[in-house]
Amino acid sequence: MIKFTLALVLIMLEPSPAKDRTISDSLDGDQLRTGILYGDDHVFSLTAPSGWILDNTSGFSQGLHAVFYPTGGSWQNSKVVMYAKGSSKDLAKNQTIQEFMSYDSAQFVAHRKPVRIVDSTPIALADGRTAYVRRFIYSQNEIIAYIDEPKIVAMIVLTARSSDDCKAAVPQFNELVRSYNYLGDNQLKKVTDFQTALKAADKNLTTSSGKQYDDEVGHSVAKWLGLELQNSVSDASDSDLASFTVLICLDGRGRALEVLSQPSTLVSKRIEPAFSAVSYPRPPAECWWVKVNVGLNSD
Repeated sequence: MIKFTLALVLIMLEPSPAKDRTISDSLDGDQLRTGILYGDDHVFSLTAPSGWILDNTSGFSQGLHAVFYPTGGSWQNSKVVMYAKGSSKDLAKNQTIQEFMSYDSAQFVAHRKPVRIVDSTPIALADGRTAYVRRFIYSQNEIIAYIDEPKIVAMIVLTARSSDDCKAAVPQFNELVRSYNYLGDNQLKKVTDFQTALKAADKNLTTSSGKQYDDEVGHSVAKWLGLELQNSVSDASDSDLASFTVLICLDGRGRALEVLSQPSTLVSKRIEPAFSAVSYPRPPAECWWVKVNVGLNSD
């Protein structure tokens, strides 16, 4: 049985205005390369270009959970940085990619006068679709790739201090955009009764293969759960800091089919999308239920 406990610090993190979160998915040495960015209605992954790293903490105060910069640099000091986010199509009633791009350009002009906007060459994605690209030239240089999804527009942004820095980083920007992989809308159906799922998870722990797999899942979840909990408890009241149990049903590839949690609190509801977005080790069988007990305390 997997158990985690987070001792909450007295000084809480500021709540983020963005709905995106990032889970690190792979490492290159000691540095993050690939991450899964998720929100209430989207999940997608990105891999940092060669010579760059993914940072899922430095942009947090700005509502950014996936920022990129050259190895050896930093989010604050690098001449060129990149970041990604998902923006809802409901923003100002923008339902098409063209409407969204027009709205975004208008917002850019309103807040960064004077600015010159230039359409750039679209980027072909691995799945055959297209990322539309615009360059914004003002006191800095920005390139934005817009990728159309059912409920959001994924935005991948390069920001450079000069035109030369921007031009030099275009190959890395293109590499980042091409690594984009849309994983779904993060809306898992809840069709199983919690007690039924709990019995299935407990039964899986009675076999030697189930116990071994439980340990593998525990090591996998431990890589990201602490940071996700810190983000999720930032503005939670004492009543929402109760311990809870998460049940995950996995397919044969280790992808979540269903995620349930009890008791239902603000924190448990916030953490559920993380459990649905991340991938797990391959389970012993299809529709395999696992149990994660999350303990919270303020001592």
